[in-house]
Amino acid sequence: MLQNQLIRSERLAATGQLAASIAHEINSPLQGITALLNVIQTRYKKEKKLLEKLDLVKSAFESIRDTVRNLIDLNRPGKEKKQPIDINQVIENTSMLVRSYLTKSRVKINLNLAAKHSKLTGSPQQLGQVLMNLINNAVESITGAPEFQEKLKEVPTHSGKIFIDTFNQDKELIIKVKDSGPGISKKDLEHIFDPFFTKKKTMGMGVGLSICHGIIEDHKGYIVAENAKDGGAIFTITLPTN
Repeated sequence: MLQNQLIRSERLAATGQLAASIAHEINSPLQGITALLNVIQTRYKKEKKLLEKLDLVKSAFESIRDTVRNLIDLNRPGKEKKQPIDINQVIENTSMLVRSYLTKSRVKINLNLAAKHSKLTGSPQQLGQVLMNLINNAVESITGAPEFQEKLKEVPTHSGKIFIDTFNQDKELIIKVKDSGPGISKKDLEHIFDPFFTKKKTMGMGVGLSICHGIIEDHKGYIVAENAKDGGAIFTITLPTN
């Protein structure tokens, strides 16, 4: 266990060094592009269709900016200001944000927010980011399975499912995110929270779940991944309540 923690710490240190380099190389041109987009939006403010496209471009660049910041924050816990929040509300807000994405992906989300003591001290932005990442991973797992695509051909109304439950256990708040995907291999489960680990075939850094792990640890909690007996993956987050 101690050796695993040491290895993880070394990987986090490497991530932090890489993040600083990436931030320097990306942020400067990113700011220039964003400023240029603002100028174009002002100049062509009557062109509604153009403005809609520009909004999409700006949103994409903002996503890149946030990714860079998150990569930096991976090695800088405690940066975000914490405040009293209701985690059930954070989950509801996050589910609203991804509703359109889920509809297009043919995935439905079911919320069972049964936790009566759902208030805690934390960053709504960071915890929302964790939930967003878990939902996105679940969608990719569900829709990436050949069985899902074959089922869609047979039954056009077929949809994948994501279940998010909250409940209290002793003085802790439990959040469970379960999907109807194929699950996670035993080998991958051992490394799923490691920096740079990814099963995606596209070029990517694989820092999403590692960032989630760091955020939950910074909130004095922990996150574990496992496979459900009836199929699919389950991510369980445990956090202290107020």
